Amino acid sequence: MGQQANILMAKKVRTVMRGQAFAPTAGEWNAIAEATNAYHARQRGEGSGEVLPPGMVPVRNDSGQHLQRYAALGISDALVQPHHAFEQFTERAAFKAIEPAEEHIGGRFVILAEPLAPNAVGRAVLNGQTPVLVQMIDETHTFADVEAGTTGNLVSAKSGPAMLLTVQPVDKRTTPDMAWCIARLGASSAPLPILAVCTSITIDPMSFSTTCVCKRMTGLPEAYETGEELIAWAGTRALVRPGWKVLLLPIESIADDPDVKYVALPLIPALVRPLSADECNVEIAQPCEGL
Repeated sequence: MGQQANILMAKKVRTVMRGQAFAPTAGEWNAIAEATNAYHARQRGEGSGEVLPPGMVPVRNDSGQHLQRYAALGISDALVQPHHAFEQFTERAAFKAIEPAEEHIGGRFVILAEPLAPNAVGRAVLNGQTPVLVQMIDETHTFADVEAGTTGNLVSAKSGPAMLLTVQPVDKRTTPDMAWCIARLGASSAPLPILAVCTSITIDPMSFSTTCVCKRMTGLPEAYETGEELIAWAGTRALVRPGWKVLLLPIESIADDPDVKYVALPLIPALVRPLSADECNVEIAQPCEGL
């Protein structure tokens, strides 16, 4: 709650009806004056001494646009420079905020906690939970990020600085791909390792590089999925064997094979259980003469 609201509540300013004679006491008038001055000081960016919740910061809207609550803005600079006012700079972080650009993708943005006119200063969420409108590029996405040139919403992604804690159901949306979400800004988007079992390996006869086909484990010690196959690189000279438990670490891609999305690390004890001939296979890729 803003300082001006705290002032008014503390002074208990009376309300009056339309047409009723109004003769405020000195205390009531002073409370109104203090609240008005605090509001205008905040609009000018002078700061009102308002104590903001953790994760919320003051920002000045330098986008040139009238923005609604929950709009996204990129952070361009500190609002107060250390060489101009060092004490204010160190007392509280405050930022200049602009329309998001490419350099703001990855976490350099805030979500407004209130409507904001051009050049006005207001509250924004830098870190923590906030409602936000998200364009769902893929309904399986659980993260979101800003998009260059867009203030009205975030865009969904496989990973990003905003974790989607809740997503509005498709059948409840006004626009099918635009969902109101509760997002946690500042969330770690690093993909988690996957516990899996290797079901087959392929060895390159020239480099001895090994790739393995794995199944995600669904329970310990023996259950694993029989659906989607996860392809991983297992190093050289076959560091894993069919039937071994492995930890799959996500990667972007490796070598010239875009299907390889993981690095497989063997776990000890490695063997899940004996696999049948149908489940377990070792093959040589592009066999050379003599192998």
